[in-house]
Amino acid sequence: MGLEVRTVVRPRTSPPTPAPNIAMASNRRAHIRNLCSLHPRGDTSPWDASVGLITGAAATLPPGSPLYLYGPYKRKGFATAPSNEAFDQNLRDRNSTWGLRDLETVTAIAQSVGFSVPTVTEMPANNLSVVFRRM
Repeated sequence: MGLEVRTVVRPRTSPPTPAPNIAMASNRRAHIRNLCSLHPRGDTSPWDASVGLITGAAATLPPGSPLYLYGPYKRKGFATAPSNEAFDQNLRDRNSTWGLRDLETVTAIAQSVGFSVPTVTEMPANNLSVVFRRM
């Protein structure tokens, strides 16, 4: 049985949406996948939109559903590679609301709205695959 999508909120760059990239399934097998927008690249989002994505996912996803995030992150306040540090600085030089997100901060927000501790997998090019489950 395929997944029937009832609602899709398209991401916007300005103003930030409360919950970009939301998809809800009628058969309760839902997920949200967000690739590379918790670390804005000029055409994506400031921190408020990142928080909106997480809180919107918590309000939308049924229990057990995954929120999958992918991209470079800081860990304990530090970039995980020199290339990520340079990328973070380049973003912040262009707009102070942009930059790599601290994984611990993202995790704290996700847990505060009902997500599990994430499963984190290191990926190519110093990216992380981060999967939260709606509790």
